Amino acid sequence: YIQTLGTMRLTSGDEIISLHTSITGKACQLFLLLAYAGTKGITRTALQDALYDRKTTDAANALRINASRLRKLLMQSELPEHTYVMVDKNIYYLTEPEGMGVFQMDAVLFRAAVGTEPGRNGCISRRGLLEKACSLYGGEFLAPLSGEVWVENLRGHFQEIYFKCVQALCQILKQQEDYKAWSR
Repeated sequence: YIQTLGTMRLTSGDEIISLHTSITGKACQLFLLLAYAGTKGITRTALQDALYDRKTTDAANALRINASRLRKLLMQSELPEHTYVMVDKNIYYLTEPEGMGVFQMDAVLFRAAVGTEPGRNGCISRRGLLEKACSLYGGEFLAPLSGEVWVENLRGHFQEIYFKCVQALCQILKQQEDYKAWSR
């Protein structure tokens, strides 16, 4: 589980996993981008654009170096031995070892909860989805990575969605006259 909203933390069950690198490092940022992209992956070009200034950096070479560095960091971590970073036809993605389950990221779960349409139960289902989304939002997206364009864009996006969720949830609770049901 990768917590990125509020405190940045990587856990497996109850165990905290350390990548033995700074969150501001490009290898860690690469890991976070790959985790955020999920199983569909992310293109080499998109990664280069997100991580590097292509005017001053050999982005293709820098990405290869950081992908290699990330593979080594993951091998040195408490995670099971496995080749986590894969490249197929210029698409980078993370894979999980069998039996470990899939990487889950709170930002992706938040996005999914917000994007889910309420069922036939109308307000009750919508309320549940909004409560889930609000409980997943633990603070700013990757707060230690201020200044990174890709982080700032997502941070603003998630914050805006969170505020809308809180407003919508408050409106539902007011309509239902349930003033004590949900508290943050």
